[in-house]
Amino acid sequence: MNVVSYITSLVPGAMAFRRLQVEGGNGDEVVASVSRRAAWNGLAGARVVVSSVPGSPHRVDSKMGLIVSGYPMADFADDSFEANYIRLLTGKSFLGEEALLYELTVDLRNRMLIAAVNFLDSADYKAIYHIMIGMGSIRGVHPLDMITAAILSLEGHSRVQQKLESDAQHLLTVEDVLEDYIDIQGLMLVLVPMAWRIFNKAPVGDLPRLDRDISYARNLAVSLIPNEELVGQGEKVLNLLLYLMAYHGAGNASTFVGLITTGAFTNPYGDFVAMSKALKGVNHGGAAEMGTRMLFRLAEEFDGTFTDDDFYRYAIERLRSGASGFCVGHRIITGEDPRARLQSAMLKREFPDSVVMDLAGVWYRNLPKAVQDVCGGDLRVVNVDAYTGVSLIELGIIANPQQSGFSTLLFQIARTCGLATESFWAYLTPDRSGRARVKPALIRPAAVPPTAA
Repeated sequence: MNVVSYITSLVPGAMAFRRLQVEGGNGDEVVASVSRRAAWNGLAGARVVVSSVPGSPHRVDSKMGLIVSGYPMADFADDSFEANYIRLLTGKSFLGEEALLYELTVDLRNRMLIAAVNFLDSADYKAIYHIMIGMGSIRGVHPLDMITAAILSLEGHSRVQQKLESDAQHLLTVEDVLEDYIDIQGLMLVLVPMAWRIFNKAPVGDLPRLDRDISYARNLAVSLIPNEELVGQGEKVLNLLLYLMAYHGAGNASTFVGLITTGAFTNPYGDFVAMSKALKGVNHGGAAEMGTRMLFRLAEEFDGTFTDDDFYRYAIERLRSGASGFCVGHRIITGEDPRARLQSAMLKREFPDSVVMDLAGVWYRNLPKAVQDVCGGDLRVVNVDAYTGVSLIELGIIANPQQSGFSTLLFQIARTCGLATESFWAYLTPDRSGRARVKPALIRPAAVPPTAA
């Protein structure tokens, strides 16, 4: 089954629904402080950003966390990242359609790998290699920025950009947009291992051969994990982590920034660049890096001997000195973060004797209480960022504090899917007859305050 054709077949119904919501009798249904009409035509000031994903749009529940296609995200945690990519993009659960989902997953995986292999065989590979080598020699360069620069340099590969530059905007198709996003996800299979080797002063020429018969996560595991004996565990851990970090609503900071550039009618490669820079911020995806650095700091200062009292006092001292407590608290979730619970359970199964996991468990048992005692408020939530570093340290992908940026880089790989989930549909707007046209609506300040919407 051709995944591009299948998703394209969903477009007419999605456009008709969008038109109904915007122009129909329920177009002004209020969601929080902004109407649906305002949310689709001017998002500035909106407390809730309405998703354009068809089917059963995903949402973030304050108690249950992310709801995917109408079901708690835990229901799909054992499936491949590619299968969940399709669920997120279509808004469909595929329950009762498992055979169809399998066919679509295989085709999506093949398309991602074809994009990666075509890049490896192109003249541009050598140029990107030199760009990344040059960046690797710059003091303090971040691995996420190496990937971002590479994708920006490859913007000319964008089907959308090619038609815009040739004054052929009227010839843009739904397929052009979707295939751009699939290509970007595939390129990560080459660019991330390149960045890892350059960052660690290892030879780039020995990149493992990509295999279309194995999962996206296993291809990453093979190319990033130094110890071959850990590749099987790495596939499980990375597969789950990619899914957990892929999507968290249209109003999520990095996804929303990507939507703004989508509305400006840039191209998917440019949307990726904007999303990535927002993601790097320590109030967002960069928190995973800060959490990883803290694990190394704790291991060094306490030398493997620590108690709850030790970590509570240490957290109090840091917070009173003005330092931040990363990886706790969430804007929406008020109870336990299901993503953190799922990843923690996976790590305990795969690495039952992990000293790093023991250390993280004690630290994140005491940090929320210290934050509450010093800063006030109810910040009991330990979020998924807390366990990214544990995962990558156990797999050998991160071996020292200087490599902590790869925690955020993994987030970048995953959130590329989340960007595609919302931006793909934002590129498409219905004309008067309900047909799709590839012309996103510009996101601009609302004409009236959201409270008056």
